[in-house]
Amino acid sequence: MSAKRSRLGRDERRLRILDAAAELFHVQGYATTSVDAIGTLAGVSGPAVYRHFQSKQELLLELLDLAVAKALGDGEPPTDDDPARQLAVMVRSIVVHALAERALIGLLYAVHDRGDDTDRQKLGRIRATVVERWSEALRAARPELPPAEAATYVEAAMSVVAGIARRDASPAPDLYVRLILGLLHA
Repeated sequence: MSAKRSRLGRDERRLRILDAAAELFHVQGYATTSVDAIGTLAGVSGPAVYRHFQSKQELLLELLDLAVAKALGDGEPPTDDDPARQLAVMVRSIVVHALAERALIGLLYAVHDRGDDTDRQKLGRIRATVVERWSEALRAARPELPPAEAATYVEAAMSVVAGIARRDASPAPDLYVRLILGLLHA
């Protein structure tokens, strides 16, 4: 092995593969991106990608999982303990990330429609996490809501967020935030 080339650790290699996949899915589209192209951009062989991910769909699901975690955890904490403001911060974070990740959100539906049972189960877990976290924030702002009703409001708000992916040109995040907060009556 040459001095210029160092071996990457497993975690670093995995992150490079994820970064490469995210970039290529965004630039080229999911359908036209090959595992070999992902490996090349990540600095590994195509077959090496399969040591970290069983399929291109598994890569996509991992990217979705990371995007959701980031969207749910990136909000600026409010300066006070007002649950309505905390909900607004969460909604803004979700909307901003959805606008930035439109292509990824659009692919979510392709995985749901064409994925196998394992993919759909993982997608279901990702979705359940979003519904649970968002419902908790909604119920803190509106304690009178029963859990099932809060989840229904959240599902409707998630449909608005999903609509972001289907628009070629999206309005400013503030419009979506106001729309969703109005829907949630928060």
